[in-house]
Parts: sequence; C-alpha cells; structure tokens
Amino acid sequence: MKFLKFFMAISLLMLGACVDPIDHDEPEYVPTDVLVGIRGDYPINRVFDFINLFDHDVENIHGLTFRSALGSDSLQYVISSLNAKPYVINTSGYLSHYTQVITVFPALVTIKDTLHQQLWLENMEQYKLRQSLEDSSLGCTIYFHVPEGEEECWVDSFKTYDFVRWAQLNEYVTVSPCWEGK
Repeated sequence: MKFLKFFMAISLLMLGACVDPIDHDEPEYVPTDVLVGIRGDYPINRVFDFINLFDHDVENIHGLTFRSALGSDSLQYVISSLNAKPYVINTSGYLSHYTQVITVFPALVTIKDTLHQQLWLENMEQYKLRQSLEDSSLGCTIYFHVPEGEEECWVDSFKTYDFVRWAQLNEYVTVSPCWEGK
C-alpha cells in the first residue's frame, strides 16, 4: 500500500512538471562529461578496446544486455554475484516466462582498469553470459570524462567511429512546474 501511495505521489508530481532547457545563448553542460552511444551489435570486448584507445576516465558503461545459459533457478544468484563485484553496480534482470532464459542488465564502473575488463570477460564465462547483439539500434552508453574545455571536440571525434550511434554533452536542463510563469 505504501508503494502505491508513493507511486501515485510521484506520478502527480511528474504530471505537473515540464522540462525546459536552460535559456542561454550557449548550452550549459557538465564540464568533462561526454556520453557516447554504441551500436547494439558491437561486442563488449570491442567496447573495451575502444575505451582503451583514449586516456579518458570512464564513469560507467550502462545499457548492456546479457543472457545467461544457467538454469532458470539461478537468476538471483547471477544478479547477487555480479553486484558483489567492485566493477559492477545496479544489475537487474528477469527470467522470461516463455523461454526460461535469464536476462541481466549490469552497469560497469571502474572499467577503464584493464584488470576489471579481463575479470568481466571471465565473469561472462563463469555465469554463461552472452551479450545480446541482435539489434544494432539498441546498445550501451559510455560515460566518458574528457579534458575540460575539450568536450565539444571529443563529441565530434567520437561521432567519426562507425559503431558510435551518437555522442553528446551531458547538458543541464531545468525542471519546473508547468503552471509557473506560463
């Protein structure tokens, strides 16, 4: 019942809010932050190769989808085990009612560390994870930290790679109630 009340309260707040970009001549963005969307048919080991090309910190990689060949009773085991790794956070997942296949969605952190990259690839074997690569329109997002003042140049540079779907600054927006000043 508490969840229902909480959900209703959040829903009402969202209905009364509008998102407007900050009104300035130059867009405002988080210094050093560049977000890069990678095609869904690009494998994680190649994503690691890509991030290793640069001397940029990587805050996280999210939006990944993996399916496990472990038994259907292993969903919680896989999620708990992955979340216990220092380079994995917020793994969620589900068991398909129809196929009985486990699907998980991990976010990888401190993954610029090549040891963590190797450990993730080993985890894929241990938990029988296969990356979902069927749909190129899906994919993951890499959250890079680039040198301050060079963000727009890096956005343009990242866009030149054929496996990059998009690249953008981490822009600020304001959220204000629709009824204020309108």
